[in-house]
Amino acid sequence: MNSCLMTEDADPHPNLATLCSRLEQARAAGGLGDSQLDLRDLGQWEPTTLAVLLASLLEAGDGKSEIPSVQVEDVACLQPQTLRRLFEQGASHWEQEEGSGAIIGTTVFADQESIYTMLQEVASYAQPHLDLSSTWVASAHALGYELTTNVIRHSGAKRGIGIATVDPSRSRLSLAIADSGMGIRASLAQNPKFAMTEDLEAIIAAMGAAATGEPGKGAGMGLYLAHRVLRDNGGTFLVRSGTAHREVRGETEAHSDGLAQLPGTLVSADIRTDRVLDYGRVDRELRAPQGISDRSNS
Repeated sequence: MNSCLMTEDADPHPNLATLCSRLEQARAAGGLGDSQLDLRDLGQWEPTTLAVLLASLLEAGDGKSEIPSVQVEDVACLQPQTLRRLFEQGASHWEQEEGSGAIIGTTVFADQESIYTMLQEVASYAQPHLDLSSTWVASAHALGYELTTNVIRHSGAKRGIGIATVDPSRSRLSLAIADSGMGIRASLAQNPKFAMTEDLEAIIAAMGAAATGEPGKGAGMGLYLAHRVLRDNGGTFLVRSGTAHREVRGETEAHSDGLAQLPGTLVSADIRTDRVLDYGRVDRELRAPQGISDRSNS
């Protein structure tokens, strides 16, 4: 079945658009590390928006003694002491939202060891609160691993941010991954065959089969597999980089271009825990479909 495609004229994530505009202004004024961001008017913080901000603060503060200053209201993981533990000690931060009861965890990752630790922590919170089977959790782990290792392999960033949300009231497990690296278009352009001038074109290519495959480093199927798994699950998969985004909700896809510039890449998976999640089955069916081959050396 073909997905329904829609083009969105307005930015579908207004808080994220506002944040990206403020970050761009701060950089234009001399650098994020030398200016204080006042973000008290953003209202409710979605995990995607928070992940982008943290990735930008992480990049701006690397190698410096002080973490860039930001003014916010009622965002626990952005308090100075928590930021220092996140950025300097690599200690994850978990909290429970008042009202909704959702549990939110924030982690900085830099290598496979820290990625495994993050995903194990997510499982330790998700499995008892959402009553998930071990097979379901294994599929979520595989999905999370693909999305996080993309940062290490392709972004050029030293570290990335992962924010997990365990929400029993909505039967959801969500994972937002952000970095302040080179972005999808520049990453693909390292292979001349994928040199593109538009961010949306690059995102669509990156979500295709074997787009970033390299001998000995994987088949380049991560984003392709992820959006197929989330489509079958009925969840939501978002990829945003540069001035474009593509979002898959079940059988519906929407995309936009000409958005506020996002430094690096944001990937978000919102998974339904009341539906089957079978990463292994989709992987087996799509890992090497007929007619698809590794294109990195061609």
